[in-house]
Amino acid sequence: MLSPMRFLVGSCWQGTFPDGESVDTHCYRSFYGNAFIRDVHLVRGKNPDYRGETVYQWDRNANSISYRYWNSLGGVSDGVAHSSDGMLFFPGERHVRDDGTVVVMQTVIEQTAPDKYVSTTEQQVDSEWKELWRIEFSRLSPSTDLGPAGRQQAEKLAVFSRLIGNWADPEELEEAQKSGTAVPIQQSYQWGPRRMLLRVYENLAQSFTRDALDPVLEGMVVWDHAVEGYRYMASTRYGWTFDGQFRALDDGRIERSYEVHYAKGEQYIPEPDLGGQVRRFREIYNFDGNDRVRISLELWKDDKWSEFGPGHYDAVRVDH
Repeated sequence: MLSPMRFLVGSCWQGTFPDGESVDTHCYRSFYGNAFIRDVHLVRGKNPDYRGETVYQWDRNANSISYRYWNSLGGVSDGVAHSSDGMLFFPGERHVRDDGTVVVMQTVIEQTAPDKYVSTTEQQVDSEWKELWRIEFSRLSPSTDLGPAGRQQAEKLAVFSRLIGNWADPEELEEAQKSGTAVPIQQSYQWGPRRMLLRVYENLAQSFTRDALDPVLEGMVVWDHAVEGYRYMASTRYGWTFDGQFRALDDGRIERSYEVHYAKGEQYIPEPDLGGQVRRFREIYNFDGNDRVRISLELWKDDKWSEFGPGHYDAVRVDH
């Protein structure tokens, strides 16, 4: 599970080396849902820029996080990580320099506040560990390097942060855990670049690790300056298109209302007696803590909202 690294994802973090001049910036993003995490970093100071990139994944066979790191000097390293007592441990990192020599290092990351963590790196010298550096990193605002409109876009979307992650049906999750099979993902919300849009995926056949590029529905939420509201757009593999809006309600709930435009010739259109190719729906997300939500489902009919289907469905947060 990559859950111990979740606090890093979706943000850039910056810290200064002990020399007071070199600044290290790391930006963490998940891809294919939460199946992988990419960390792109830049060290900038008095020396030429140093860059690196790490991809993390969950190794089911080793029951640990594994990663591969590339740097701008031509070095490549592989390693594993594990968590304990709220800290991330990266033991025995083997760095291969471009001249073929091997350097063994280890790093410990400890989150010290919601927007801060400390990274301590040591190098093995003659069977002993010597501290190389200790850096305190702070979370950068997602609006860094954005213009005024871009900053507003990112800041406005922050109200939907609690949606970020993968969500599954509780019963399907329990069954998958018992059988050891992949968990069917019901919904997944992920930040786009610089948090200027919110990506929406629904009904992945198995999980991002198996069916990452083929969700039933794929869409996004953006802040629409023209109407001063959150616009929602999506489409499905069946040719249906969605157009609507998101709203953050005062009581902490989130509302998603939208029109579904069904393709011509579509055989399944709910409430066929309504006629036409368009139906209007509303969903309200009622959160129970951070990792559970009940989502009500309604259809606009006879000039009012009415329960549709089962009337609601439950979802729990799942980490991959």
